[in-house]
Amino acid sequence: DLTLEDGGLLKGSDGIPFQFIKDALPMTASYIRTIMNTSIVTKKFPDSWKISH
Repeated sequence: DLTLEDGGLLKGSDGIPFQFIKDALPMTASYIRTIMNTSIVTKKFPDSWKISH
């Protein structure tokens, strides 16, 4: 779920503002890709990834 906070910030269930994620993506995309690919290849996923909110 996205919520609109005071000041017009959209936040997800983790509380991280959407704009922060959008702005950080160019600097973090390669790290996220590496983590995801490693999880797929090793077939190991953190328990927190298996929880639906």
